Amino acid sequence: MPRSPLPAPWPTRLTTPRLLLRPVEAADVKDKNTDAAVIGLVSVEPDTRRGNRAEVSYQLLPEYWGLGYAGEAVGRVVAWVLDHVDVGPPAVVAVTQEANTRSRRLLERMGMGVVDRFVEFDAPQVMYSISIAPASSWSAAAVHP
Repeated sequence: MPRSPLPAPWPTRLTTPRLLLRPVEAADVKDKNTDAAVIGLVSVEPDTRRGNRAEVSYQLLPEYWGLGYAGEAVGRVVAWVLDHVDVGPPAVVAVTQEANTRSRRLLERMGMGVVDRFVEFDAPQVMYSISIAPASSWSAAAVHP
């Protein structure tokens, strides 16, 4: 599939062996009639203040931490962005608090490297970047089928 500039339609679905990643829907908040569970959110912000590079952000509910879901979801979304979206330099960045060692390890396992350190929101932050695909804002709900 050719690379396209954002805004581009978020793909209908991205999958990993355990997750379905798809656009957030209003029913995600209200729908109790399904066995699928929304376990978090991965978003990609194009054209950020971070050197015109796409920025990925992620949040998972605490009960899903430490199970590998964040790595699966973030890795899949980052790979999709690097393969299909034209946003300035072909790179994706992620920023996390310096104290968030779990998030930092996740980004490092994905092959991201530290490119900057700064203080924001009164806390030390670390910016990571990757420029090759790992082995509005666009958001996807991470759904555990």
